[in-house]
Amino acid sequence: MAGRTRPIREGYSVALVMAGLPSDVTDLIAGERVTVLRRARQQYIGRIEDGEVKLALRRTVEAVGKTIEPEALELAAASIGGFAYMLQLVGYFMWEEAWTSQVITAEDARRGIAEAREDFRRGVLEATVREMSEKDLAFALAMLDDSDGSRLVDIAARMDVTNGYASTYKRRLLKQGVARERPGGRLDFDISLLREYLDEFYTE
Repeated sequence: MAGRTRPIREGYSVALVMAGLPSDVTDLIAGERVTVLRRARQQYIGRIEDGEVKLALRRTVEAVGKTIEPEALELAAASIGGFAYMLQLVGYFMWEEAWTSQVITAEDARRGIAEAREDFRRGVLEATVREMSEKDLAFALAMLDDSDGSRLVDIAARMDVTNGYASTYKRRLLKQGVARERPGGRLDFDISLLREYLDEFYTE
C-alpha cells in the first residue's frame, strides 16, 4: 500500500465538519452513541446573499478553466434563494448538464435547476413535512396567506386557537428549522421551496 498513515496520537489536529437541517442535527446530537458531538460547536449558517452565491459559483467554475454565462448565474442564484443546500444541488446539476462543455449556458442552468428542485423535494421537503405533527402542519399552512411574513396573532386566528397555544408550535417550527423569525417578530419559512410545496400539495 502506497503512502503512510499517521495515528492521531502523533499530535495532528483533527476536525470533523458536518452540515444538516436544525432538526436533524438535534436528533443526531441526542443519540446515545455520539455523545462527543454534544461538545461540538454548532454554527447556524442562515441565508447566503445572492452576491456571495454568484461569486461562489463563478469562482468554482473558473477554477477548473470553465466559464458560466451571466444569465445562467442569475438563474441559479434566483433559484437557490440563499439556501446552502440548494447551492450545492444547483451547482452539482448544472455542472452535470454542462459536463462535456467549457461553458455553462442558461439552458444548462434551467435543466440543472429543475433536477435540483426535484431532488430537494424528495430529499428534504417530503421528509420535513412527514416528520411534522398535525398541529405543526396546521401552523405552517396558516402562514401561507402572508407573502411578507406572518404575525403570530394572525396565525392563531386562522388556527382558531389562543396566541399562547400557537406559540408552542411557533417554538417547535423554529427549533426544527422550518420557520425563522424576522426582525420585528414576523415569521417566514426557513426552508427553500417549502411554501411552494405546501401550497401545491396541501391546499385546495
